[in-house]
Amino acid sequence: MEDSLKIRLRNQEFNLAKTIVDQADEFFSDSVKVEFYRGEVYRGFAQYPEKSALEYQWIMTGKEKVDEATEERFKRDQPANLAAAVQSYQVSARANPPYAKASRRLGEIAEQRGQKQQALEYYSEYLKLAPDASDRRYVELAINRLGKNTGESP
Repeated sequence: MEDSLKIRLRNQEFNLAKTIVDQADEFFSDSVKVEFYRGEVYRGFAQYPEKSALEYQWIMTGKEKVDEATEERFKRDQPANLAAAVQSYQVSARANPPYAKASRRLGEIAEQRGQKQQALEYYSEYLKLAPDASDRRYVELAINRLGKNTGESP
């Protein structure tokens, strides 16, 4: 189930991924991870509204061309979808034990929003929770870049 979800997310099939996440509580014993993946789905909707609308249209009608109303709805829902992603990531990051990847995603979103101090905190928390993370170097570079921009030492 998790592998199928990861494939859907990697292929930017967010509507299909949402269907899996909505059913996931029955299959996953780890609700913290489910909440993280729910955040991934909503982040995908927010980042790729046109692709999400096209996928939705294809699922609902079999047509490979999206109508304007559906595309506009997905574009209009971008802020709400991003807020839903943040909420899901926060649930996952504040769990006991916290899910490290959620802190990284919160850092990325905070950085995109220009919330540099908050991004630094989330990235630092991620590295504390996952000291051997495969993307450690990327996150350290982000921390250094943000530290220089805020005038603080990382």
